[in-house]
Amino acid sequence: MSSAMSEYTRRLWVKFAFAALLFVSMATSLAAMTRYRETMLITVKQHHSLASKLDQMHRYIAEEREVIGRFKRLLPSDYGAKSPQWQVYSRLDEIKSRLAAPDMTVNAVQVKGSYRIAHFSLKILNPDYSQVLNKLAALETESFPFVSINSIEISNKASEGSGLTMNIEGDVIMPDASTAESDAPAQPGVATGAAKP
Repeated sequence: MSSAMSEYTRRLWVKFAFAALLFVSMATSLAAMTRYRETMLITVKQHHSLASKLDQMHRYIAEEREVIGRFKRLLPSDYGAKSPQWQVYSRLDEIKSRLAAPDMTVNAVQVKGSYRIAHFSLKILNPDYSQVLNKLAALETESFPFVSINSIEISNKASEGSGLTMNIEGDVIMPDASTAESDAPAQPGVATGAAKP
């Protein structure tokens, strides 16, 4: 009887140990699966966040390219191929030609900060006001070099035989990053023909 009880007890302990081992194994597996699931959820969230950020970066890049493209379209075709000073004098020639001004006074180009600026004044005899104003407005809205009209005066010198005269003063402004280059002091000069660089 005692031997039978001992055998029963031993088998019971074996079953208990096996059940305990199975429970520990299942608990360990469940814990591992829970950690894996949490890790996967975090990874998925990070992936979605990264994908969202990548989409946002692509949008920013596309917007930057669009802005750069618009800026390049504003630049004259020869921008960078000619010196800023050459482009300033070229715009002065264009102003004189488009306004059909017989006399134009041009100051030497000055460097102010990161800009090259040339002041000009011109006279137009017996002008067509609306036509001149339209041309001036067009010049001010065009791209580099910029044209800034500072003043417009109209005088009547009929007694002197010259009739109506429109006096216009303004500046041609050109951005220039290479301001290390030193220019000679500005000396005013009178240009009765085309402005020359």
